[in-house]
Amino acid sequence: MDVLAPTVYTNDLGPIGDELGAGGQATVFKLSNHSGLVYKRYHAGLTISPAALDQLVTFRRSTISDSERQFLDARAAWPISTVREGAAITGVVLPLAPAKFTVRLKSGNEKLRELQFLYMASRSEKLGIGLPNLAQRVEILRNFAETLAFFERYNIVHGDISHANILWSDSQDIYVLDCDGAGLAYQQPALPRVSTPHWTDPRVTRGEVPYADGASDRYAMGLSVLRCYYRIRGHVAPDAPSFTVPATPKISSELSTAIGRSLSKEHSRPTFGEWSDLLDRSLRELRDPTSGLAIANRREAGPAPALVGAAAGAFKVIRERVSEVSDEVGHVASAAGALRVGTESATDSVNAVASISEENADGGRVVTAPRNMGRVARMAMVADPDGNLLEISQRASLVGALPTA
Repeated sequence: MDVLAPTVYTNDLGPIGDELGAGGQATVFKLSNHSGLVYKRYHAGLTISPAALDQLVTFRRSTISDSERQFLDARAAWPISTVREGAAITGVVLPLAPAKFTVRLKSGNEKLRELQFLYMASRSEKLGIGLPNLAQRVEILRNFAETLAFFERYNIVHGDISHANILWSDSQDIYVLDCDGAGLAYQQPALPRVSTPHWTDPRVTRGEVPYADGASDRYAMGLSVLRCYYRIRGHVAPDAPSFTVPATPKISSELSTAIGRSLSKEHSRPTFGEWSDLLDRSLRELRDPTSGLAIANRREAGPAPALVGAAAGAFKVIRERVSEVSDEVGHVASAAGALRVGTESATDSVNAVASISEENADGGRVVTAPRNMGRVARMAMVADPDGNLLEISQRASLVGALPTA
């Protein structure tokens, strides 16, 4: 990625390609001669701190280790070079967000998978963006917290964590944008800090601090958890005397407490290391189908639809709010695509459920062994690697006599 020097001039960039987007501070262009890199050109008149920008470039190139640089490059669009015309800085070279952080919409257009699509469910569905389940959203938030914990270890403040600056992928990875506006704690940021409505630290709004600081980032982290866990899209009143989380989905008491702390006074806001640990524990609970948290959230989702037998040994699979009919005997798809339930043959469907075993579950596990429900049906329950429960059944009315074993 470091094919360019820490400081380059516009002529060094070669032909400037297509415009990718524009915002209040800059316009972003492809670089025709440098695949995977973009030129973020600042608007004329923007106040820039050359020293702070140079510091960000130096941090990635010289301050951190090779393994840390790999971690940073995988998770953040960090400045690679500053761009100058004469003595003036005109912009920065940044990595292009990897393709996995984009999604093709129903319209055929491509769009970045922004944080907002995790909690604006109706809009996401309208656009054709798949909605992660609760455990997947918590994993995304955990990875987000891990990334900001890395920033925090080096006293780096992002300063504009919001709905559009955090990207996510189907594999629950995250990617942080607008890192060229970051800066060391208690120092002037590289660029003027932007105040995004409904994301700005109330201390900044009230003029208690001149611009967003580390506590502001922690405030935005708490908002991210609140909005993405509960899919809350509206305004959240800051500094409330007390904070009550919604009734559903169910949440651990320690995570609920952390959200309340993050929206209160800056000295009580959890660090990103704390967030990472809390979210990791919640993720493990949600993935354990026997945990109280997982059971409570299944109960709140309501009863599963009635099981329906399918001819020729294809099974009806019931998950939380989702049902799929397997098109081929011997393969039942889970949301993660990882759980496989084997059968002997299409004609030997009587023994299909009995063939479920730890060996052919491929990362899933048997929760309830196959058993007969009288002479009516034979049922079993398995869990995929993410903890999603799946019920599998055969009905005697469709397959004939049930096995007795």
